[in-house]
Amino acid sequence: MGRFFRSNKWIFMLSGVFIFALIMFNIYDITVDKTEKFAYTADEIEALDIELININTADLNTLCELSGVSESTAQKIIDYREENGDFLSIEEIMEVKGIGEKTFLKIKSQITI
Repeated sequence: MGRFFRSNKWIFMLSGVFIFALIMFNIYDITVDKTEKFAYTADEIEALDIELININTADLNTLCELSGVSESTAQKIIDYREENGDFLSIEEIMEVKGIGEKTFLKIKSQITI
């Protein structure tokens, strides 16, 4: 045992264990659905008395009330709706140029279809 600690093998083993742990934590972080922490259940929405914005019927000014949605992005939502018909799911709003996953996560709890 004494020779083991005098050699550099234990450093390599500890380094390997540390790298393995980092990889495992990163894999876990990738597989966890990060959108869940932003979502509200129907009961929570009712309890909070949150007024949802219907992305299929909202006008320009109403769409601008959404977090991170500018007037130009709101117009793009309306244009997309006119060209493609009603949104079939709230996730479909990410098809609109200017609304990526980050913006979607901000507005997800504020919108409905």
